[in-house]
Amino acid sequence: MEIYLLDVGTTKYGDSIFIKHGNKSILIDGAHPGDTALIHNQLKKITGSTDAVNVDLLIVTHCHLDHIGCLPKLIMDELVKPKQALIADEVLGFGTLQTDNVLSDGQKKLMALLREEDHSEWVDADLENFLTDAVKLEDQYNHMIQKMKDDGVTIKRYKGPDAGTRSIETKFSSFGLKILGPTLNQLKECANNLFGSSDSILTDSINFASEKLQTNADVISAYRKIMQENFRTDALQDAASRKGAPLNNQSIVIKLKAGGLTALLSGDMQFADPDVNDDVERSVATLLKKVIDAGPYDFIKTSHHTSHNGLNEDMLNDFTANGKILMAHSGGIKDGSHPEPNTLQLIEDNKSKVKFARTDRNGQIKVYVKNGKPEMKPAKGSLDNFEPNPDLIPIVQTPAAAEPKSVTTTSHSNGFIEVLTKIPNSDTKVTVTIQIESEKKNNELNYNKPKEQVQHFQLAGGRALPPLLYVTCSENLSRNIGKEYVDVIFNGIRNSGNAILVDVPSAFSTSVQIKEHIIKYLKGKNLKGVVIIGGYDVIPAHQIDTIDAALRNRLERSSNNFKNLDADDFIVWSDDGYGDIDNDMLPELPVSRVPDVSRAEFLYKALSVPKLSLTEKFGVRNLKRPFAEIVYKNFVTTNGNRLNVSEKFAPSDMVNFSTSSNAYYMLHGSENDGGSFYGEDDYNELYLSLTTQQVPKDMQGSLVFTGCCWGALIANPIAARMTDNTAVIARSPENSIALSYLKAGAIAYVGCTGSHYSPDEAPYNYLGKPMHDLFFKEINNGKAPAEALFIAKQKYAAGIPHTDKYGEVLTALELKILKQFTCLGLGW
Repeated sequence: MEIYLLDVGTTKYGDSIFIKHGNKSILIDGAHPGDTALIHNQLKKITGSTDAVNVDLLIVTHCHLDHIGCLPKLIMDELVKPKQALIADEVLGFGTLQTDNVLSDGQKKLMALLREEDHSEWVDADLENFLTDAVKLEDQYNHMIQKMKDDGVTIKRYKGPDAGTRSIETKFSSFGLKILGPTLNQLKECANNLFGSSDSILTDSINFASEKLQTNADVISAYRKIMQENFRTDALQDAASRKGAPLNNQSIVIKLKAGGLTALLSGDMQFADPDVNDDVERSVATLLKKVIDAGPYDFIKTSHHTSHNGLNEDMLNDFTANGKILMAHSGGIKDGSHPEPNTLQLIEDNKSKVKFARTDRNGQIKVYVKNGKPEMKPAKGSLDNFEPNPDLIPIVQTPAAAEPKSVTTTSHSNGFIEVLTKIPNSDTKVTVTIQIESEKKNNELNYNKPKEQVQHFQLAGGRALPPLLYVTCSENLSRNIGKEYVDVIFNGIRNSGNAILVDVPSAFSTSVQIKEHIIKYLKGKNLKGVVIIGGYDVIPAHQIDTIDAALRNRLERSSNNFKNLDADDFIVWSDDGYGDIDNDMLPELPVSRVPDVSRAEFLYKALSVPKLSLTEKFGVRNLKRPFAEIVYKNFVTTNGNRLNVSEKFAPSDMVNFSTSSNAYYMLHGSENDGGSFYGEDDYNELYLSLTTQQVPKDMQGSLVFTGCCWGALIANPIAARMTDNTAVIARSPENSIALSYLKAGAIAYVGCTGSHYSPDEAPYNYLGKPMHDLFFKEINNGKAPAEALFIAKQKYAAGIPHTDKYGEVLTALELKILKQFTCLGLGW
């Protein structure tokens, strides 16, 4: 028997486990909603499948978002095809709302958030996405169940050990499968306690938060306050303190014993601290005794993402009473509280009795028997890594109920500051906010002061620019950064010379309306380009279909798998339309966009960058993208190291390189995680290569070019998922590598708003490589980044298709590459 803890990416929490023995397989849980490709690719590699992965038994342990995850999409899209399923009961799993109120949409959304684990430390854009996923979860789960029914899958809803579960145990006896619990009474008690007194929570949360819960922003604001402030009612205290406990304690607990390997897989069961009520505590204690008695175990997946309530010292002593065991944690690295530092320390203190692995540092973990001995094989990194994950910085500061009695700081030469605080010895909650301000340079703007303090703002640092058309909407931009700062920017543009400024009325809300409005400013003028000022909520991007209807129809007819041919369905965000004077779908002028991210200081810096400096270069490529070596070699700078290979490059390696280098990245990106780029190894396993935390703080005047999927996506959702009822949510520098580089002073960031395609056969002169080559050729010829991309696109378009080897599919993919590359920043 082989057990695979699948890599669940970088996002907080997440579980997905695949087991195979002989010619049968079991899949347990599905990580996060956005992990479809990540999970599917791992399953394909393990099973040797080329498309759909057949699974003999699917198990859904409980109804949390990070366990149901991408299973609905995998099954609805027929990427995973189960024959039988043991699933968390949807009625018990999503709880019985005992309320006399008719719930509004906002109240339902708040309840959906309170049902999940605590994510209140996330930035607004990420929390908005999480809210969307949480609200959709129940419907998607029901659709998944109906799809399996339609496909003839034998489905068993888990309601405790009974004849149905015994039948499954018999059918999968080759795995030594035993379903240890929980009981039906425990499931029901947890279901009835999911929200406690729902009426009280709804009423108190609305009053407490002073919100009517009419918009997503209202819901998120109320949720933050409930989770982060001192709670003013018992109902709110109860709701906030649960953090998913009633759902966790519904987790199906499984024992496996086959091929010389005995394993315990217990989902999120809170064995050490059930945290619901006395009845559940007694039930969990009984279940834990049953679990211990069913041992000993060679391998244990730590329960509830290695939290204090999933494992304690007594349990660890029981588990290791018969000798050394293997333990593994499942979760993402963007989680400062899991593995919980104290629990991690407990395991480290017992490392003579435990060999430890963790998906956040080791990626996929294989558990198997080698030479008669159970072993763990990590996809990356080393075992027994007990380093806690870094804390995330909350974006919301809440008032404390009591002030610290004293706070002292001591500076150290190693770059850290030690903070000591004394707190009253009483029942209280204290919030300590720490703000570190470095010594400012004499010419540094203080962006938090009134406009007279920033009157020295100069467009492009005062350097001469060609005649450009600047387009924004002052009303929308003022809403994001404040009117006084918009006035400063407008004055800076008007005083720069060679500039036409178009202030679009807010009544023009679509990209088509805005284009029609500005077209008269483009015709007959000696302009060299267009600069959009603001994010998609200020001036919307064009949602474009990169292939025409005729080509789409031909591909649909010729391919049985057309819907899976491109992750974006060939629909992407583009700003090129704002440079299209004659409406022929091809721009006559280069276009760049300077996002605002709702921060005046960010926009000031992005608009005041000095000229491009080509003194140094730096780059990282995926192991399976050797064409990038040729591209990088032809990017001419004064100095530069060799192109780093992702197999040997991790985020910690960034400290060894110059902070002022121009950068080229040919890595994997994610539509759901703009703050991370991924490398790969010889086994096609993905692992973290670069995050926003590793972006150098000073990139003044540098250029960044990426061939990473969705590397230049500055808002959610992707264009293919945008509808009239969908809100565009801007990303921030904290969750976007592209925006992090602009914040650091890069003159331009060039990349894709959709999935990128790379050649894999020498001489590599098709798909992405020709675009990369053409861009850097124009940079070497002295062109500004926006202009270099424009010329590269013209030349690239003339060569489509760059080979006739793949027929019209290649034409479609190259048309997408042509239209999705975009220039962010004042790239002139």
